[in-house]
Amino acid sequence: MRRLLTYLMVVLSTVAWTTEAYPADKAPISLVELGRRIYQDGIDDSGKLLRGESAAKIVFQGTQAACIRCHRKSGLGTSEGNNVVTPITGAYLFPEAVETDANATAKTTVELRALSRSGIPRDSYTPETFARSLREGVNKSGKAMDPLMPRYELTERELAGLTEYLKSLSDYSDPSVDKNSIHFATVVLPSATPQQSDAMLDVLKAFFADMNSGTRSEKKRRAVAYEAMFRSYREWKLHVWRLTGPPEGWKAQLDQFYRQQPVFAVLSGIGSDSWQPLDEFCELHEVPCLFPNSDLPATNGGYYSFYFSRGMGLEADVLAGQFEPKLNRANKIVQIFRPGDRRGAFAAKVFRDHIEKSGKGDSLVDWTVPDDQIEKSWHKLLSDNRPKTLLVWLDGEDMAKLGDWGTAMASVREIFLSASMLGSQRVEDPKWLPDDLYLSLDRIRLVYPYKLPKKAAHDLLRTKAWLKTKNIPLDDVRVLANTYFAATLTGDTYSRLLSHFSKDYFIELIEHMISKSITTSVYPQLNLGPGQRFASKGAYLVKYSPRPDGGVEPLTDWQVPY
Repeated sequence: MRRLLTYLMVVLSTVAWTTEAYPADKAPISLVELGRRIYQDGIDDSGKLLRGESAAKIVFQGTQAACIRCHRKSGLGTSEGNNVVTPITGAYLFPEAVETDANATAKTTVELRALSRSGIPRDSYTPETFARSLREGVNKSGKAMDPLMPRYELTERELAGLTEYLKSLSDYSDPSVDKNSIHFATVVLPSATPQQSDAMLDVLKAFFADMNSGTRSEKKRRAVAYEAMFRSYREWKLHVWRLTGPPEGWKAQLDQFYRQQPVFAVLSGIGSDSWQPLDEFCELHEVPCLFPNSDLPATNGGYYSFYFSRGMGLEADVLAGQFEPKLNRANKIVQIFRPGDRRGAFAAKVFRDHIEKSGKGDSLVDWTVPDDQIEKSWHKLLSDNRPKTLLVWLDGEDMAKLGDWGTAMASVREIFLSASMLGSQRVEDPKWLPDDLYLSLDRIRLVYPYKLPKKAAHDLLRTKAWLKTKNIPLDDVRVLANTYFAATLTGDTYSRLLSHFSKDYFIELIEHMISKSITTSVYPQLNLGPGQRFASKGAYLVKYSPRPDGGVEPLTDWQVPY
């Protein structure tokens, strides 16, 4: 069944039983604000929940009745197969005569008629036919509209407010876009290593150079042909925002960067710190922020930020789902992390929260790596608890500091490591492990939220070929592939904006385009439903392969925690 039809049927068949009115504002609000409340929040002029009724006589109210649920925040609708939700911005519903490009045609004016998604011209609505369509469910020609389209009881002031708001949605002016250029940014956090930031920036700079090389040719074509598809072409300009100091100071730095040059989107980005301050910046300024190289995305992400996955939180959720049914005092688990590494500390907290909610918190022991006498403390931990299972939320450098692992091997049956924290090179070749641990490879398990190696090797051929043509070394495949995916998805989506430089429309196209991208990342099964912001939703549990060529092989199917 098509996703769009399913989505619309769920939305419009849901009966909102809440009838409590919102308090009306003391002072009258403007027509545009009234229209916005109707469109986005489903609240009428009196402050009560908006009420609509479908052709099947199903009553729905409030947010379930809001226009945004189907026509999206941009007002430009969406489509899936043959199912179409049409644009309803002012430019489409109430077009006016406009001047045309003098180089495009000898005519001095042309009537801009509203277009359906199929590109077929249609006549403009009048205030009378627009009111009738909303109240009676018939179009300007008197024919019945789609049965999913609600019928509303709207006052004249509410109709006027909605009309003004829809006209405001046609304003595509943006300070990040001018006649010749469009500006993007990327962010480098203080925790990013020089190698990681260089890898990301190498990809972005090469991709921008490709985009601008094509743009020069398209500008020549636009000069001799009047075609709407050429209106989106601009020179892409990249701004690198390098943050310094602790996260508490990042907001001021981001605001300063944005004041100096507003950007249309923040593309990729890198760092092992939490992405929460970046997410908040994107929400505040309504800037799309697209697929950073981050294992710590915002825990409560907003509308404008997209992530590959939930990172360390996802890994902890997958492990909790595996262990929760088996835990008891006789089967004790010890999880190890270093407080200074936010990734490991966060994963340990998420795992503990799961276990405590199940009432089995006394089966779990947390051990934080001390600053000194590490090996002595480590051996005391093992002798005191004799755990059968270790969850090690450490990177390779911190694991090496633990010293001798022989004591652990005496009692431990399974050791779980994080593939994200180890990095792709250590996952592929386990020879970096301490000697005692390397001799016990059969006990090591990894939480692995990526494509399995054989699949990844096949799917990334195109990306690696592009990197090779740009003379970019394949030192960190995850960073390179994910950055290239984010860049190409942005480019593909941007080409469909035409002259609609609407950030909300850009966001909606990202949702729609991600599963259609021919470029792949290191994550499998990337897809986004309306309003979803994490594209990959699961992980494998894998072990090191005994085969001579090494690598990892799956212990489980793809695990999606709920």
